[in-house]
Amino acid sequence: MGQHEHHDEFSQPSKDRLFVHEFDGIQEYDNPMPGWWKAIFWGSIIFSVWYLIHYHGGMGESIEQEYNSAMTQVSKLQAEYNKKVAARTGTKALKKLVGKPEVLASGKKVFTTYCAVCHGPDGGGKVGPNLTDDYWVNAPDLKTIFGVIYNGGREGKGMISWNGTLNLKQMQHVTVYVQSLRGTKPKNPKAADKKDEKYFAPKKGKK
Repeated sequence: MGQHEHHDEFSQPSKDRLFVHEFDGIQEYDNPMPGWWKAIFWGSIIFSVWYLIHYHGGMGESIEQEYNSAMTQVSKLQAEYNKKVAARTGTKALKKLVGKPEVLASGKKVFTTYCAVCHGPDGGGKVGPNLTDDYWVNAPDLKTIFGVIYNGGREGKGMISWNGTLNLKQMQHVTVYVQSLRGTKPKNPKAADKKDEKYFAPKKGKK
């Protein structure tokens, strides 16, 4: 390229300046990269240096250490929550709700919405077992009933856990309502599966 050509090439403003060289009749403008793009480019390089020193140079916790710290915190919070649940769902706490009309009405509403499809609207049993007789897969005491609702039944066979779908209050109330069904007379009671269900002596005052 001659000196004159070089001068012509760079004598125009960069916005409209064309390079002298061409390929297949195509020329290109001499437009520099935008400032914001350059800032991002250099910023990413600086960040990568910091990242390398911080996570791999021992300045801060590694990603694995951060994960383990977070999981320790989650376990701690879960343990605290389980403590609160245990305090509110132990036998003593649940017994205080037994017989209360508003609790039974609330529990019945939950049962009708979520449980009746398997256990029948009156608890007599459909796909799920009869909840009105003395044959139960699990013990018919308040604590056990709540545990099945909260944790789910037997793996691969029992019902799902309702924790997450129902709140704690709803699970308490439906527990009390389910126990109240025992000894009632449903329309079409499902026969007990004596191979799968255990016999529990009737409640006092009921045959």
